[in-house]
Amino acid sequence: MVDSKNIEIEEDIRLLYDCLIQNRFILDLKSELPERLFIKSREVLKMIQNGNPEWEHYVPVTVARTIKEKKLFLK
Repeated sequence: MVDSKNIEIEEDIRLLYDCLIQNRFILDLKSELPERLFIKSREVLKMIQNGNPEWEHYVPVTVARTIKEKKLFLK
């Protein structure tokens, strides 16, 4: 997985990149489910629309709760 610390940056823009990092214009995303990053959002959406409860395993708990409470993405 690529993040702000291991990405390859050309030397001619290194100073700009470092400035953006220091000023928090570039932030790493933290995943609660790194082992499930392979799943595509369209696949999860289809699971939700088809009533397949497995979709809940691919999103954070708070997201699943909101989707269920507000009945989002239903056909």
